[in-house]
Amino acid sequence: MENVKNECLWTVMKMFIEASSLKSTMMAYCQLVCLCDPDRSDPYKFYTSIRGKLNWWKVNPLWELLDKRFAQVEYLNQQAGKNLKALVVGAGPCGLRMAIECAFLGAKVVLLEKRGKFSRNNLLHIWPHAKEDLKSLGAKIFYPKFCVGSINHIIALTGICSLQLILLKVALLVGVEVFENVTFNKLIEPEMNSDGDVSGWKAALIPENHFLSDYQFNVIINADGKRNNIPGFPHKEFRGKLAIGLTANFVNHHTEMENNVKEISGISYFYDSNFFRGLEEETDIQLENIVYYKGDTHYFVMTAKKQSLLERRVIIQDFEEVSKLLEAKNVCSENLLAYVTDVANFATNNSIPNLEFALNENNLPDVAMFDFTSLFSAENSSRFEQKHGRPLLLGLVGDSLHEPFWPTGTGIGRGFTSVFDAAWMVRGYGCGKPILQILAERESYYKLLTQVTPETLSKNLKNCTIDPRTRYTCCDNYLLPNQVIQLVSSDVNLRTNEQPSYSLVQSVSLSGEVKFEQRRTLFNWLQDTLAPYRRRLHDLMALFDSGVILSMIICRYRRQEAKSVVVGSPPKCTVNVELCYEKVKSLWGVEAPDQKDHYDQVCEYLSEIKGKIDEEKPSSPTVVLVPAQAAFSELKDPVVDSRVGGSELKERTDAGQRGEDVDFDRRLLMRTSGGDSSERTSARKLDPGLLQTVDGLLRGKEKAKVQPKSTVGKLNQSAIMEMEIQLKNPHTARRRQYTDHQQPVLSSKEAKIIAEKTAVLKQRAQNGFQLTNDRFQLIDSCIERLDKHLRMADTSGAVGVAELAKIHAVNIGTRKPPAPLPPPKQKPKLSAACSYLQEPELCFVCGKPAYMAERVAVEGLLIHRDCFRCAYCQCCLRMNAYGAERLENYGKVFFCDRHLKCSLKSKVEELDKNKLHADSTSHTTERVNFALGGENVAVSSSEETLFEWKISDAQRFNNSDDDDDDDDNDKSEQ
Repeated sequence: MENVKNECLWTVMKMFIEASSLKSTMMAYCQLVCLCDPDRSDPYKFYTSIRGKLNWWKVNPLWELLDKRFAQVEYLNQQAGKNLKALVVGAGPCGLRMAIECAFLGAKVVLLEKRGKFSRNNLLHIWPHAKEDLKSLGAKIFYPKFCVGSINHIIALTGICSLQLILLKVALLVGVEVFENVTFNKLIEPEMNSDGDVSGWKAALIPENHFLSDYQFNVIINADGKRNNIPGFPHKEFRGKLAIGLTANFVNHHTEMENNVKEISGISYFYDSNFFRGLEEETDIQLENIVYYKGDTHYFVMTAKKQSLLERRVIIQDFEEVSKLLEAKNVCSENLLAYVTDVANFATNNSIPNLEFALNENNLPDVAMFDFTSLFSAENSSRFEQKHGRPLLLGLVGDSLHEPFWPTGTGIGRGFTSVFDAAWMVRGYGCGKPILQILAERESYYKLLTQVTPETLSKNLKNCTIDPRTRYTCCDNYLLPNQVIQLVSSDVNLRTNEQPSYSLVQSVSLSGEVKFEQRRTLFNWLQDTLAPYRRRLHDLMALFDSGVILSMIICRYRRQEAKSVVVGSPPKCTVNVELCYEKVKSLWGVEAPDQKDHYDQVCEYLSEIKGKIDEEKPSSPTVVLVPAQAAFSELKDPVVDSRVGGSELKERTDAGQRGEDVDFDRRLLMRTSGGDSSERTSARKLDPGLLQTVDGLLRGKEKAKVQPKSTVGKLNQSAIMEMEIQLKNPHTARRRQYTDHQQPVLSSKEAKIIAEKTAVLKQRAQNGFQLTNDRFQLIDSCIERLDKHLRMADTSGAVGVAELAKIHAVNIGTRKPPAPLPPPKQKPKLSAACSYLQEPELCFVCGKPAYMAERVAVEGLLIHRDCFRCAYCQCCLRMNAYGAERLENYGKVFFCDRHLKCSLKSKVEELDKNKLHADSTSHTTERVNFALGGENVAVSSSEETLFEWKISDAQRFNNSDDDDDDDDNDKSEQ
């Protein structure tokens, strides 16, 4: 039985890992929680409960990664957030990442998402530190193709959707409570009731009667993008020249031609005017820049000129006001689709034969036109409020904090950085640090956020944590506590520079907390009841008024009574609500509520039903793992239902009754799921027999016996074994003496087995029987021959390593040349306008392709940001703090402000020292040439210089004293 349970757990975990949508992920998670029955008191206990019951080799690497994250010293063994109750608004990448960090700190986390599915197809540019962070959370386990390819973006599945699913699964495993289809409306301040009890901070939600309306929290983090419903965070606007952006997603069929199309990391008119002139001549389209990523979709982002959109009749009428210009009624959808199709064909040199638009959440072509003339940024990133002694820490992360500029890939890069800064703020808040000090530190790092690039962050990616000192190279620019006093709001009058005191232990009302826990227990029980019918509980009152909840309770626990309350056939299946009330009263003796539209009375009514059912069978599991195609397979076999008639067991074997039950369950499934069977998850690929076993185990029913298949015309192995046992029996092996002197009648199967055995015995008799001792003597003789062979000189190590080396040296000189390689495949020639695909712009220093997102233009030269370094000390240079000189034998080189003032002699000596050190490593190049077959590899002067610089890095920083001496000599020479 234990093996069956483990197999069920592995099946559910596989469904959870392979789930490809929000709905399927949440349904698999419900099954996993039901089977594991974890401890929900805090996130770490929840995680360890699931981890302890899933010792499976496929998920053990995930547990190792998460254990390592939980054990980081910054989280203080999950004690930093033990008194914190957090509410995170928005299940985007940054919101999910923030919820995970709060769970690592030990806080209880609730995450709200107003949408019911993840539908964004856009592909993301991932910075190195974000890529390393996601890998450390197990992204490769959920999606093995995560961040592969020439450009670092998610090419597995569907871009942002894939990233959200990765983070959602991690968040659920570490104890975050996620609720979809719930919208955050506004904050509700603490209030004092007639008894003098003060409630905590709450949220007004949609639907209004959701049980989370009673959730009291002391931390709220907003991550819902530009829509910010939290007061106290004014935004400032940065306006620029009119810029109209277009995004388009085309379906990627993964054909050979599509796989050979090169991606475009980002080009603009300034860097490749030939491409844009060719586009204009061929299609009359004028663009300023374009980006093309390839994943599950072909993703194009471009900036179009307004005049071009007017000429192509994409924009019908010109307006000076941008809002009117891009209004839906002023945009022709057909011309817009033709516009982006022409751009895609030209950018890919018509390498994609059939361009098919991907569909968005509204089943329309995924094409959008937007204005990014102005970018918004919050004036502050955090606040603190205290009312009636109830503290609340407020923060922003992601796009809510700073709107990204899409060509540079700052959305996830700076978004994750803001998440780590906010997590560090929450850690200080949970540890009881002075609130003004916490806010001053948070705002100081927010000032640095706009300057964050992959080059300015720490290069030690594996050691980056939520501690800002492990991520920022400069952490000295702090604000003073008295400079952030305006970010504190309290109903207590504070004196100048006085630190407001707060207590996290007294941040919630105890009576309100008890009420919330009761409602949450009821919600979880109802959710388990709805789970077999592929439903999630979002609006309790709507489902109760329609009779869905009561009918499902009756169906789950009194199946024989359910057919009377659900009538009709799908899709016109109806529920008799009044009859449901009567059935509940007759079955469990619970009276219907007086006010059926009153939320509190409905909750009390359902809680009483739950109590009656728990008394009958308190340990009865209520969740069934049922994919759509195997939902009723277990009804085809005799089953034992332990819930019918209290504790009485009734076995249903009547075929007619089983058929009626199947029809009823199918009607109820269609009724409750709205007939939506289009969503298919990877779990349906599993073995139906295994799913049937899981279903029977979760329902508390005995495993149905599988009847062996009848075989005609061939002998079954089990039948042969059974017949052999009968033949060995002395009562059946010899001829029986029957009292009626009749021969026994053998079946055709027995006759075949006896005939086969007789033929084998005849063959052995002709060849002579071999005794068991003879067989062992043959084995002994073989072993003796092998032992003699191993003791011979030519097989016992007489030819040593030195002799083998001589033989190998002789063979090298007489080695035959390798067979010639087949001629390379001829690639189709590209047009002159698309020459950038074959000859991209090269970096001046290293000579490698320099894409738009990773290069800078310095004095007319294109240089990688990582290559733009001082030739003397190798530090990263900034555009406003560098100098350039043209030196003999070195060409143009760049220096920082410190070493630009050094004498020419010291500069040349330093460069010569680097060159001399590089010459001493020439033997490395010789080994490379030998490995390449003796061919010479041409290296440009810029690559050689960069190679010399990188070799001398370690020596230069280890000999810091020598640098100081050189600086002193430079000053004396000047």
